[in-house]
Amino acid sequence: MHCGGPDSKGLGVLCNYNYLENSAFAFYQMSLNSWIIVESFASICSVACFNICGISTTKYASAAQRSTIDTSRTLLIWIFSCLLLGEPFEPLQIPGFVLLVSGTLLYNEIVVLPIWGFNQWTKSAIAAREGKGGSSDGNNYVATSP
Repeated sequence: MHCGGPDSKGLGVLCNYNYLENSAFAFYQMSLNSWIIVESFASICSVACFNICGISTTKYASAAQRSTIDTSRTLLIWIFSCLLLGEPFEPLQIPGFVLLVSGTLLYNEIVVLPIWGFNQWTKSAIAAREGKGGSSDGNNYVATSP
């Protein structure tokens, strides 16, 4: 993305030589500091391990459990960045995280609210209406994905 035009939206601080993403400049910086190469490789390995664990979780458990674990990962990264990296704590992050967790739990039917019709279109409610005897205790939840 070119940063020098009128559509740059104030990105001047993030730009190197009028570009937001500049591969040539990145390789130049790597040639000056070998730690950038080490950290880039560590980041690549970290993302690869995270994706392998996510695929395995989805394969052997469910996508619902994977999204719940992803939410937990967000919490851990937030806590460690505040404690270890000195990121400033913003009080509005707490309600945002509560909203994220609540949405994940509701979407994956881990928590079912019996108000405002939230419980009418869950898997167990649909199965009960169709006469399949849907289980409301969630014992077979691990084997399925929402």
